[in-house]
Amino acid sequence: MSPRNFSLSQLQNIHTAEARLLAEALKPDATFNRIEIAANMLRALCETGQRGDAANAAQCQQLLYILSLSDDVATASTRRWLANAVYSVQERFMPSADLASPLSEAGFQQRLEEQIAAQSRENHPMSQYVFEGKASHEQLQVFLRHQWFRTYRLYRDAADLLVNLTDVDEAAALARYLYGELGEEDEQRSHPKLLAKLLAAVGL
Repeated sequence: MSPRNFSLSQLQNIHTAEARLLAEALKPDATFNRIEIAANMLRALCETGQRGDAANAAQCQQLLYILSLSDDVATASTRRWLANAVYSVQERFMPSADLASPLSEAGFQQRLEEQIAAQSRENHPMSQYVFEGKASHEQLQVFLRHQWFRTYRLYRDAADLLVNLTDVDEAAALARYLYGELGEEDEQRSHPKLLAKLLAAVGL
């Protein structure tokens, strides 16, 4: 496994006090106090970012990205704990749903389907531009590179969520999704591999 995808090696290339604090928290001998200092730093970055500080918002997202996409198994628990510090702040700033009264289960399902349909990738102007064959080779590369970074580890997100579910029906539904995401009986048809082949075909 290449160490270039480890958090520590990525953080060492970012010359900020925040990156150094995070790197110290991920060292094997880091104390809980050191980790809590890093968590408080992330909370403060996220808080000010959510309140309009664009630079802090960008830095928080960069550090969260590194924490989330590292391949270093040894730091997995610490990285998840630090990422949760950011999530707890982000959740406080989520806008409330504009609903006059609570929805029934069927109504909630319908609301979800409406929201998904309204924001479907297939209906997005960029997707339509690409599907209609209007995109240049360079534009297609940018589009597909974005798709790669957005989805190539979706199976890991699903697996992380799956192991934290306590309701067996919810876990079963997500397991079926994960089974399809990973190609069902043929791992060569897993979505990350198919997307990688597509990128290779367009020179990425």
